[in-house]
Formats: sequence, structure tokens, C-alpha cells
Amino acid sequence: MDNLESLRKEMDAVDAQMAALFERRMQLSREIAVFKAAHGLGAVDPSREEEIIRQGSAVVGDPDVRAFYVRFQKNMLALSREWQQQNKEKL
Repeated sequence: MDNLESLRKEMDAVDAQMAALFERRMQLSREIAVFKAAHGLGAVDPSREEEIIRQGSAVVGDPDVRAFYVRFQKNMLALSREWQQQNKEKL
């Protein structure tokens, strides 16, 4: 059981790092929404999203994990689009 607790503590630490990174990403997404609104740009840039997914999946070494990471990125991008749209309406 000690090993399980140790693994869980390590996972909790990773989750905390991911939460902080997610929050920073959403802050940047808000700043991008402000820029896009100021320059009359649309919220969705499919070529940029494809680039993000391509670059992100390329650094995942485990091929079994890669497909899951792509799904993770697609969900994150959907949340970013939603966040940008929500913030764009507040501008």
C-alpha cells in the first residue's frame, strides 16, 4: 500500500501543476480573445488548432498515450474557444 500512496501523492503533485498550467493557459486565451476582438479576428483558427495538436502529439513518446493526448488537446482547445467567446462578449 505504501507504493500506492506514494504514486497517488505524485499524481496529486502532477495534477496541481496541470491546474496551474491550465489556469495560465486560460489567462493567455483571454488575452488572445482581447487581441482578436481588437483586430476583428474570429475566435476559431483551424490551422492553428491543427498545429497545436500536431506539435503537442509529437512530443508524446508513448504511442499508446499519444491518441489520448490528442483527445486531451482537442478538449482543451474546445474549452479555450468557449472561454474566448465568453470573454469576447464581455468586451
